[in-house]
Formats: sequence, C-alpha cells, structure tokens
Amino acid sequence: MQVYYKKCQYSVPALIGLKIWQDEIWLFTRRLLRAAKRYLKYGKSVVISMIVSAFFIFAFYKIGTPTGKYNSILDPIWEMKVFIMSTIVLVYSNTLCSKEQERHSALKAQYRKNYIYEYEIEQCLHDLCELICISFHFRVFLSESHVAKFESIIHGMSDDYTPLLKKEDQKVREILNNLDAAVTLISEYLTPSALVNSCDYDELSDAIFDIRKFIREERLNMNNDNTINVSTIVALMQSIINTCYHSIAILRRPWRAQNDFRKNQEIRELLHEHGKMTEGLFDTTEYWY
Repeated sequence: MQVYYKKCQYSVPALIGLKIWQDEIWLFTRRLLRAAKRYLKYGKSVVISMIVSAFFIFAFYKIGTPTGKYNSILDPIWEMKVFIMSTIVLVYSNTLCSKEQERHSALKAQYRKNYIYEYEIEQCLHDLCELICISFHFRVFLSESHVAKFESIIHGMSDDYTPLLKKEDQKVREILNNLDAAVTLISEYLTPSALVNSCDYDELSDAIFDIRKFIREERLNMNNDNTINVSTIVALMQSIINTCYHSIAILRRPWRAQNDFRKNQEIRELLHEHGKMTEGLFDTTEYWY
C-alpha cells in the first residue's frame, strides 16, 4: 500500500497504511479547525461595516417612508443588497488577506530566529563536550527523547573531578559569552507583535530572564572559584539544557502543537519501522532517528 508523507511516497503494509491515513486526516482536520477559528476572529472587522450599513438603511427608511417609497424596513435592505454584500465581502477579504500575510511573515521570521538560536545553543554544548572529550551530535533539542539521550551521555561523567587546563578555563568563559549573545539575539526580537499568537510573550520573557540569571550566576561562580573540572562542565551543560530548552519549546510552539507533534511522531515511527520510501528526495523520518 502506498502512502504520502512530507512530499515522499512510502510502501507500507495495508493496516499500517490505514493507520497513517487516519492520523493524516486527523492532522488535516486540526489545521482546518485552527484556520476556521482564525477566520472567525477576522470576522470582527465586518461588524463595524454592518453597523454603518444598518445606520444608512435605517436613515433611508425614515426618509423614504413619508414619501411612500418604502413600506417596510426590508425594502431599503433589498435595494441596498449589492452595496451591503460587496462592502462586507470586500472588508472581510482585505482583512483576511492582510492578517494571513502578516501571520505567514511572522511565522517565517520566528522560525528563522528559533533556528539560529537553537543552533547557537547547541554550538555551546558542542564546545563544552569537546573540552571533556565527549562525542557530540547536533539536534539535541529536536525532541524530549533527544534531550534525554544527551543527558544520559553526560551524566556518566558527573563524578569525574579531573581539573581542566587554564586555557580550557578561558574557553568556558568564551562559551558563556556566546550563550549570552544568543540570548541577546532573541531578546532583541522579543516583542508581542513579532510573535505568533500561540507563542506566549510573557512566558518567553520569563524563560529568557531565567537564562540571563543563570549566566550571571555561572560567571560569578567562576570568578569566585578558579577550579573547573569535568564535573563542573557536566553541571554547566545540564543547566544550559534546563534553562534553554524551555525557551526553545516556546518559540517553536506555533509549528509544534503538542497533539499534532505526537501524531506526527506516531506516523514517523510507523514509517521508520514498517515503511520503505519509493519516491522522494529525502526521507524525513530518518532525521528523527
């Protein structure tokens, strides 16, 4: 049985294919419902046009009634039907197009900022791993399972108190400076108008504040105690994960809705275990494993 997912075609057993179709239909209906909710929200702009139209209809009715032109309030409504409908449709269409364009632009900008921010944090972790000779693979923050896998690797060295060289000590300070620069990048971007609605501005502000507080505390600890060992680096990486992962999760929330992500992961797992790509340039399911 053939199924399509993320611009690729896969060959899967029939029962697996039906399950994937069911999940894809669910995801599609969820997107439709979210779009319908947005479109209804845009409809508020039509209310003003309807109020203005109602005012003119009532005025014309009052003027036309004494002359015998109108016998019922329905008469001026029918006479102005083209004007009313065209006004409402025009206002709503303009609002819908402009709002959706704004949302699309905001999503692209937010995705780009999150990509850079996530990469810079992972680069900091990569540099710290090099100091204590741990093999590092990017995409640590891809999902909670990837975070847990990385944590299990570094925890194996949490009891190692081998001191670092002086030049490595300076490298740690540089890494903290790079982390601070990444946070500054997001802070400059952090305005309510720049974020898509499903991304909570206040929650993200609190997360950024926690990261800055953590960086200040780490710098203070390094100034008070010049001894940095492997265990210190492991604790530093764990703190980076604890503070930064929350902010990343908030930034990518518009395209990582919890239920949608769970369904997509189910599809990827089914395709990874039971499917074979028969058409497409890149098997996206391999990216997650």
